[in-house]
Amino acid sequence: MPIIENAVINSKGETSIIHIEVDETGAAELSNPYEDLRGTGHQVVDAARDVFGSGMELIHICAEQVFHTVDKVANAARPTEFQVQLSIKLDAAVGAILAKTAAEAQLLVTMTWTKKETE
Repeated sequence: MPIIENAVINSKGETSIIHIEVDETGAAELSNPYEDLRGTGHQVVDAARDVFGSGMELIHICAEQVFHTVDKVANAARPTEFQVQLSIKLDAAVGAILAKTAAEAQLLVTMTWTKKETE
């Protein structure tokens, strides 16, 4: 499962990296079946400590990106309501990533924006 990195800038002007899972493009790299795996349990637990927080940050960044994109659409063409659905996979090695399919996601997030009526 190749993962690509995409840099985005949030509303605070900070650059954040979003990891996106993509389809396999070539032969998969084989791991060594005789590799010593003793002691890796602690490494996995340490890496996974804030993976949920990483998922929440990814949701926040994606929501900002969607909002700013739709905000650039002219009022006449802007929808009165729209939804965006994100499939987020939590991975101890890289944190939260956008999954290829909803079936692979541990977090399925639906965000709905509704245009407010002006008074």
